[in-house]
Amino acid sequence: MDIAAISTGLAMNDLRQQAGIAVLGKALDTARQDSQAIVQMAQSIAQPHLGGNLDVRV
Repeated sequence: MDIAAISTGLAMNDLRQQAGIAVLGKALDTARQDSQAIVQMAQSIAQPHLGGNLDVRV
């Protein structure tokens, strides 16, 4: 059993995990910003006075 190899392997796994968490955090921040932009866009487009009445002629 090579203790140095085990130690190196564990350190590499820890580094990979930290990098994965960092990338996931960035993706979450981007998704949050995108969703906020979509909500703002939808609010600016919304016209609440439209669609309240329906004119029907037979």
